Amino acid sequence: MLNDFTGADKVYIACGYTDLRKGIDSLAQLVQQQFELDPFTNTLFLFCGRRRDRIKGLYWEKDGFILLYKRLEQEKPVLDALLSWANEMQARTAPKSALGKAIHYLLEQWPYLTRYLEDGRLELSNYRAERSIKPFAMGRKNWLFANTAGGAQASAVIYSLIETAKENGLDPYRYLLWVLQTAPQLSETDEAWAEKLLPGNAPEGCYMPKK
Repeated sequence: MLNDFTGADKVYIACGYTDLRKGIDSLAQLVQQQFELDPFTNTLFLFCGRRRDRIKGLYWEKDGFILLYKRLEQEKPVLDALLSWANEMQARTAPKSALGKAIHYLLEQWPYLTRYLEDGRLELSNYRAERSIKPFAMGRKNWLFANTAGGAQASAVIYSLIETAKENGLDPYRYLLWVLQTAPQLSETDEAWAEKLLPGNAPEGCYMPKK
């Protein structure tokens, strides 16, 4: 059904993965708050699930939303077809033309584009990392600058700890409190002291309560 919406003025694809348990209201809120876009326009928004074989589409049709759902049986055949097309077009496209440059770039980056197919721990994009640094970027607009280079470094470290905790399902306050209480008890000669403070070693009390 997704290819029936050729009348949409724009199509936005959300990078990274989205919890596809979200319904119309939650996805519309995601578009507004996280992407700062208006879902009530002639625009198709596409979201990919964690397994990358399912997508949802959100489309405003004047009097209400249409929620689309599609399962992609396989990704690799699609990418193989794209690679075959690119190789064929490269042979008959002027290298310095816009299309020629785009195809050259695609083929040059192909090993990196398809790396996620070889390792299930990898994601198609770094959107999650970019989303994690967004609070820092927004805060920077408010405080404008750090007074010293050391202050900027300290801010970056604190934000890194907080966002890392959130990505691992930890309550940032509880995790930082545990780190500050535990670090002084570790031996300075222990080469693995930093590893012992990683989120994976945090006690159960540091985790956010399950909803």
